Amino acid sequence: MRRILLVIVMGLLFAVPVLGQDEPDNLYLMYYENPRSDQLDWELWYRNICLEPIMRLNPDLDITDVEYGTPIWIPLDEPCYEGSQWNSTLNKTPRLKYYEQGQWLDEPYYADNVAYEYDSTIYEIATMFDVCVADLLAENILLQHYPAYEDFTVVTSMDIFIPQGAPSCDPPPKPEESQDKRVVVNTDNMRLSLDYFARELNICAEDVARLNRLDYMNQGDAFGFRVPDDALPCYNERGQRLSYYDANGEKLEEPVYSDLFVYVARQGDSIQAIAEQHNLCIVDVLLVNGYSAEFFQNDIEIFLPLPRDCPTDIQAVRTPSIRLEDTSKTLNICEDRLLALNPRLRHRDSIPSGEQPYNRLNSLADRGIQHWVIIPTDYTPCYQLYTAKQNQTYYEIEQELNICFEEISYPNGYEVRSYRVIRDGVIIHIPLDSPPCYNESGQRLFYPRGDTSQSPEYSDMEIYFVQRGDYAYQVARKFNVCVDDLLSVNRSIFTTVGYPAFIPDTRPCYDEATGLPLIYKDENGDLYEKPIVGENVMHYGHRPTQSTSVIYNVCANRIDDANRAKLNQESSYAGWIVPIDRPPCFDEYWNPIYYVCYTQPLDMSADYRGSDKIISFDYDGTHCYDLSKLDTVVWYENRPYRLLDYDHDWLLSSRAFTAWCYGVSLDDMDAINAEEDVLKLLHFHTRLIPEPTRDCYLDNPETLNGQTVHRVYQNETLSSIAQIYSVPYQFIGLANGLDANYTIWAGQDLIIPTIVTWRNLIALGGSVVGVIALFTLLLRRKRRIGGKKKKRTLD
Repeated sequence: MRRILLVIVMGLLFAVPVLGQDEPDNLYLMYYENPRSDQLDWELWYRNICLEPIMRLNPDLDITDVEYGTPIWIPLDEPCYEGSQWNSTLNKTPRLKYYEQGQWLDEPYYADNVAYEYDSTIYEIATMFDVCVADLLAENILLQHYPAYEDFTVVTSMDIFIPQGAPSCDPPPKPEESQDKRVVVNTDNMRLSLDYFARELNICAEDVARLNRLDYMNQGDAFGFRVPDDALPCYNERGQRLSYYDANGEKLEEPVYSDLFVYVARQGDSIQAIAEQHNLCIVDVLLVNGYSAEFFQNDIEIFLPLPRDCPTDIQAVRTPSIRLEDTSKTLNICEDRLLALNPRLRHRDSIPSGEQPYNRLNSLADRGIQHWVIIPTDYTPCYQLYTAKQNQTYYEIEQELNICFEEISYPNGYEVRSYRVIRDGVIIHIPLDSPPCYNESGQRLFYPRGDTSQSPEYSDMEIYFVQRGDYAYQVARKFNVCVDDLLSVNRSIFTTVGYPAFIPDTRPCYDEATGLPLIYKDENGDLYEKPIVGENVMHYGHRPTQSTSVIYNVCANRIDDANRAKLNQESSYAGWIVPIDRPPCFDEYWNPIYYVCYTQPLDMSADYRGSDKIISFDYDGTHCYDLSKLDTVVWYENRPYRLLDYDHDWLLSSRAFTAWCYGVSLDDMDAINAEEDVLKLLHFHTRLIPEPTRDCYLDNPETLNGQTVHRVYQNETLSSIAQIYSVPYQFIGLANGLDANYTIWAGQDLIIPTIVTWRNLIALGGSVVGVIALFTLLLRRKRRIGGKKKKRTLD
């Protein structure tokens, strides 16, 4: 049954915590809307809210397991971190302190004695800052109440107040349950090398790597790391070193001291060169060390195996990846055969903490170089290689080959669902043992979302192939299922043509007439005799984002507007209202649509300049018109304007050029674009211009047909152009409607009048008197045609 119908609109199913009064002015009821139950602390940190008041206001709340929709009281006007840099835990930003000297404070205050410590226990912190554990606990209520906070497995805000002026005490006793200790090494800008641990501390790097990311260690004046208490000395009294791999490359459950010779390889050494230097098989060197990188990135200890004849059934080859799935595709060898010979390889989603595939010898820096793997000399390919055609999608390949798109991947192992259209000529990999995507009954294999442990099975759910322009809510309405249920069985949010969408078999979710949700239970969880129609379409989840906008094809700002009371913390409810009465936000190709809206319908061919009623657009109006349509007029206080997108031609970024080209007033254009309401309407690279008085040749190039045209270049003047064509510059200015300063722009196309006739003169001068006046002007300015006072070309 659908999960979403169990959640009543506006949060009616959730019991409100009783504080003995109505909602206080300084508190706000927040509904937990993260699908992950262990993310409360992250949500609070993102909102800049401290965890302590949540614990105090909600004493029965388990921060590690919060169900979706749980109501939580949070404080208002109490930002956890002071200032604009609150989200940077690298800075010791003052933080609100709610607990001090073993007591809750009546009024929290900002304190700066905060240490941001990661991967440390209470006892290690007490030792590090030379304070007693009791004093440390007296300043930090979180450390007292949440074991998860102590070992940092769940909590994000790792803020600890260090007691000021507290007396020092003997190092605290190590608790029995603790399994490791912290070591801080002072250095003088020492380059960290992995043989350092054995050379200076007699600790094997393998044991250090169990609890630390060696490549993340600070390599400045000091760095710290943790060492397990059960770590053995790296070298015993006989000089033997601990070995963590057997001769077949299998990692030992417990390390043993080895009789093999230990060789210290230096940074930049090649493992192949070392093998050749000692007359060893490279596969043996790889096996006994669990190593893979072609070149050593650190000074490192390696075992040298005993010499023998090299095997003929296996060989070592280079590969650019250290991941099992990537290597399998690159070499076209099945994963099980690779894993049998390279047990250190792991899937990216199955690597437990402390068991990174590079183990002790590799680091993140190794990922940019070639790696060695051992493969059979003779093997059967595991993948079918398919070359993508131009603009082909994975869904088209699915139909062509009857192989589900979930089985298809790039050789680098990225998930297929991250891509829509494949680049032409890209080679993709399809496992040869892939089952048919559709069986004889037309059923499709269903791949559980987020659960790779389950094998796909043929599903009896109906399949709908997404058409151009479809979006999730539209498909949900078409089959009358809830959006959440639809998304829960599909991997896409329905933006690609041909996507095979599963349609879950559920009871009706929406009222056929209105499209509003059907509610089957009352606030007590009892079934209605007949479902009632809700007031709003609700989306349950995180704060609306662009993805929510795509799901419902409603602009994100409209969703925010519909939830303004919730965003302003004036109202509380679970989920987000989606205003389905708004026009679509995207066209069928998923390009944004921009609108101008009015409170009443308008006839875009009508002239409202003489209307007695004031006609102005309304940002929240219900009658909306697509601004990309050529016939859409923007009416503001009974004056008509057009939207200009100047992103397609850099010349139009000049306001003065725009005013000239369209024959409008620059002052009027500047004035309308300074209006606050207009700024809400406009998006990037757009402005309003008064109704044009002529066609701009950039929009209508036909206006230049049959004309002699000159493209203006940088530093040209109108007089220099006139000299090229032996035409008076005043004639060019009049022919192009230039201003009194004869302003021109680089990149502009100017019409050049080629034949001066009495008809042209009359057209330019306007009358016989004008012609006489024009000739008089030309005679007076004859000596100044060189352009000394003419305005030069504008950019």
